[in-house]
Amino acid sequence: VITGHVDLTFEVGTTAPDWLDGVTATDNSGETITVTVDDSAVDMNTVGTFDITYTAVDSEGNEATETITVTIEDNESPTIAVENQTYKYDSEEPTWADLVTVADNYDVENDITINIDASNVKMDQAGTYDVIVTATDSSGNESTHTFKVTIEEKSNTALITGLIIGTLALAGISSYIKFGKKS
Repeated sequence: VITGHVDLTFEVGTTAPDWLDGVTATDNSGETITVTVDDSAVDMNTVGTFDITYTAVDSEGNEATETITVTIEDNESPTIAVENQTYKYDSEEPTWADLVTVADNYDVENDITINIDASNVKMDQAGTYDVIVTATDSSGNESTHTFKVTIEEKSNTALITGLIIGTLALAGISSYIKFGKKS
């Protein structure tokens, strides 16, 4: 009789335990029997279920086997990295996904679903807006991150230039002033 074996669950990437820890075998003669384990199917770095088989053989050649199921799970949510952004008034809307970096303990970035809600951002209206990023890995673990997008006030260059010229004219300065690029 083999005792001490139970189905087990681990987080993906965990180091495999000593599968024989606590497992013993005895027969009706009372002799202690050596137990061997076949854990060759278990991959601690892959999500799924795997069988482990324990085998005990007594001195008479009688054999007993027991199988347990090892479940490897991914319970860790992806991480999201993105900086707050600032844009000039009426700039072209960026490709939001290019601003976001995601990472996961199990999935590669291309296997993570990223949803970005930037529907409230108005590139032609000054203000600060929230953009919500949601990342979901292949195991269904989800994380959410909000970043700020600031649209700067509209530049009033023509108004400012007019005010300067008007002020100079009122002050009696009549020299020719040219604003713009130096040639």
